[in-house]
Amino acid sequence: MSWPVVFGVCENDLQRDQEFLRTFAQARRVDLLLTPLGGPVLTDKAARLLGRRLAAAAEAGIEVAALLIHSDADARSAAERRADILAWAQRQRLRVPVIPCAPEPCLERWLCRCAELKGTSAPAAAPCEGWKKSWSRPRGVDLDRVREAAALAAMRLRGLPDFDAFERDWRARLPVPR
Repeated sequence: MSWPVVFGVCENDLQRDQEFLRTFAQARRVDLLLTPLGGPVLTDKAARLLGRRLAAAAEAGIEVAALLIHSDADARSAAERRADILAWAQRQRLRVPVIPCAPEPCLERWLCRCAELKGTSAPAAAPCEGWKKSWSRPRGVDLDRVREAAALAAMRLRGLPDFDAFERDWRARLPVPR
């Protein structure tokens, strides 16, 4: 049995978001083809990119199980950002189930929690700065540390409302690995 195919877009902050989500997907036997975008992801550009990818997959006879859309909550709540993602996807008529990923305020918070690093949100103007600083302090190769954190995510992030919502959507739209 082949792995389910998921296309997606994510923010492109030092490749951490992309690497975390790819590692998370691999552990669940999902082939995640994620395109990092500079700037916001809920754009016409992202919709065109995903539309072209879906059309090419259909032409090649590849069934796409879902779309993963990652956008940090930043100054909004995770629930609000999740609603933004779902509304955007509905407007785009992409016709594939959507898995919203909206870490609050950013994915670095998840990384810090996985690595048991203390971090705090910063002022509203830059809500991720405290988490990014905390994540950047330890030594080692950044993306290796990201992969290690992603491997622990299901265990260490359980109970965080933003992660629980992401995992619920993931499980609802994709088969559970055996």
